[in-house]
Amino acid sequence: MWILKGSFLGVWVFAFGTLAFLYLAVYRSLRPNTAVGLSVLVSYTTWNPLWWAALAVSIVAGCLITRSWRGKGWFWFALMATFLFPAGLLALILAVTIRGSWMH
Repeated sequence: MWILKGSFLGVWVFAFGTLAFLYLAVYRSLRPNTAVGLSVLVSYTTWNPLWWAALAVSIVAGCLITRSWRGKGWFWFALMATFLFPAGLLALILAVTIRGSWMH
């Protein structure tokens, strides 16, 4: 059970870290009314080997933390509730991408 909880903690940290990284790398320096292409987001994430390495490190760190500290029930509930934000953003990106590919 601690492996499942640790993996969830690692993915949670990774998801919010990715959001922070994209904000700092891409969105912070944009002018108002500027669009960002999907290729820019993909080049910073899935095409980047360091992004995948950070995922592995986050999961291992989450498992190590969970093994040494079990956490209370409210902690895991709070993680599940706050994980809806990055999951919703991913669903939005996928929906826009799929809809855009159907229109062409």
